Amino acid sequence: MDDVATRAGVGRATVYRRFTSREEVVNATLARDLQRFFATVAEAVAGTVDLVDKVVDGFVIGLRAGRETLLPELFSSDSSPVVALLNAAPVIDLGRAALVGQYEAITGTELPGSERAEVELVAEALIRLALSFLLIPGSSIDFDDETAARSAVRRIVAPLLRVSGRI
Repeated sequence: MDDVATRAGVGRATVYRRFTSREEVVNATLARDLQRFFATVAEAVAGTVDLVDKVVDGFVIGLRAGRETLLPELFSSDSSPVVALLNAAPVIDLGRAALVGQYEAITGTELPGSERAEVELVAEALIRLALSFLLIPGSSIDFDDETAARSAVRRIVAPLLRVSGRI
């Protein structure tokens, strides 16, 4: 907490007024980083018109960006901190909310209850799928070959997107 206060240029008491624990600081930092990540991916696919293409491109771009972080290396060398972080922090919730928000922005609609639940289900499946590819090395998909990766991801995610009945 002292380091956070120093970097923020405030007193330690100010940090404790905003965050009651170290875990809250970590979660807030993770939330900020996830929001930035999803905004970056959304910007990268902004010119793509077709929803399936947009999701496929976003998935591949997001995986590439995620592979360039320390997370996969940390997970392979000592998975317990990463597993603890994924279990304690709202990664799935934040990711799901970001994807549903992007879907509503793309389609220009605010989803009603049952339709929202379907889109949330698909969004969660996509987040969990991406995390598995990111954290568990080795795959029959060659993610270094962008064309092959997009083709394989399309075969996986297109049926998921049809579940929502919105495409």
